[in-house]
Amino acid sequence: MEIKKYLHAMKDIQSNILNFLEEETNFEENYANLTGILEEQKIREDKNRLQSLLHLLLKISNNHYRSPDFFSKIEKILQFFFTEIMENFSNYEIFNIFKSNKRILLFLIKESVLTIDEIIASKMTNSKYKNYFYPQYFYPEIKSFLKPEMLEEIQKVISDDFEEKRKNGENDNYICELIRSDLINEFKDYIEEANIKLKSQIHQSIFETNSLLLKNNRQPSLIEYAAFFGSIQIFEYLVSSEIKLTNSLWLYAIHGKNLEIIKNLSENDKVNEKSIEKCFDESIKCHHVGISNYFLETYFNEKEDSWKSAFNVLKSYNLKF
Repeated sequence: MEIKKYLHAMKDIQSNILNFLEEETNFEENYANLTGILEEQKIREDKNRLQSLLHLLLKISNNHYRSPDFFSKIEKILQFFFTEIMENFSNYEIFNIFKSNKRILLFLIKESVLTIDEIIASKMTNSKYKNYFYPQYFYPEIKSFLKPEMLEEIQKVISDDFEEKRKNGENDNYICELIRSDLINEFKDYIEEANIKLKSQIHQSIFETNSLLLKNNRQPSLIEYAAFFGSIQIFEYLVSSEIKLTNSLWLYAIHGKNLEIIKNLSENDKVNEKSIEKCFDESIKCHHVGISNYFLETYFNEKEDSWKSAFNVLKSYNLKF
């Protein structure tokens, strides 16, 4: 019974977090509701519950669609627990909890909750983290620990607007800015002026912090990038320009949280049962409840069918399911 009570409480917390992140109005009221339930559940007083809450926040931060104020709201929630985080976890434990999210790590460093020491700097410069551009992104914090050859190499890519760009945490290429804002007319003008092919891939950026866009060091295509950010006008323009729709687009579209794009794919790209299960899993990982329900209602005969995804539900801390 105690476990059921705990799960019910965490579900309630998850719902309030998502409401706070997704609702564009009533900021203060939604924040008060969220902090009220966090106090009621005594999250501050229980290290295990606090750790579960931090993992939930991390999973949402890593995969959920980012509205313009998404990270400022995530930071607001984290600030609520600064004292408890520093009291309950060592410096390395804090890094270990949030190591998969460059944007949160940067915030914790700036707020003096996390200190970069030799051990963490060494971690950030191993091959795994190099693939995600950690040495470049955290250059100011780790430069005193870098070998001369790596230091020299990284200094070449440090620009005057470095701080602003890494705080933004998005690909700084101009075409990416146009796609993220779904500026269709400017996009058309730019690709014509710069002679960019519509089948082109996005150039990598050291400022990118979206995990799917960094995964396997793979460069997404223009249409994948548009799907990822839910940029419906540019997506439809590329489709009308006869850009081929591929299975990979589904995962990007789920991150983009635009049901119009997903329905467009449903109509134009038939996927098999295995692919649908993968898409449902991805929506669970993103904590996109509406998209998950769409897959349940459209592709699953019974809700119980989705429990093939039970492990992913637990791994993603998506207690709603």
